[in-house]
Amino acid sequence: MDAYSVSGETEDPYDTTNRVRADLIRNGVYPEKVRGYAGEVLDGVDKGVERYRYAAALTEFVYEEVEHVGGGNQALYRPDFILEHDVESDCEDQAVLLASLLTVRSFNTRFVGAGNSDIGYHLMVQVEFPVDKVDELEEEARSFYSEDVELFYQEEDGAAWLLCDPVGSPVVGCVSTDYFRIRNHRELGSKEEVLYDYIHP
Repeated sequence: MDAYSVSGETEDPYDTTNRVRADLIRNGVYPEKVRGYAGEVLDGVDKGVERYRYAAALTEFVYEEVEHVGGGNQALYRPDFILEHDVESDCEDQAVLLASLLTVRSFNTRFVGAGNSDIGYHLMVQVEFPVDKVDELEEEARSFYSEDVELFYQEEDGAAWLLCDPVGSPVVGCVSTDYFRIRNHRELGSKEEVLYDYIHP
């Protein structure tokens, strides 16, 4: 297989009618190709509550170690290619890389694409945790990051989907106010003017 896949033609990457791009993103997740990298990142890391620290360490790794280039490239680079060749990557590349790293450690993930023509389009990852553990996860996050962080999530069917945006933040459970609003203190809500698409690997 080539080091990268060529993208589908698209004017609107996260329009729910654009299955070509969505399929490309979904099929770009190669957990086995990054197993060794995930092991290296997590060597010596305590798993923490619900393995939050594992997710945090992997997200922090992509945020700090993978070079981001603004705008979008037309190729979607394979996760191992990004790590082996230190290529500049965009939000799609970094989201697929992070999803691959999380998936190989048995996290349940999904992609969320959000945006519009005014603010631009952005691809992020969400990782699933039990909603009844959010308080404990927040304490774990404060300990891991050594900061007074707050966790935000979307609740569905008893699950808390925490946002991971390796382009903008190392925090699992961050919020990007360009694309989401905060409601009920911790829950992420949609914005009327933003288009969303959820893609499950």
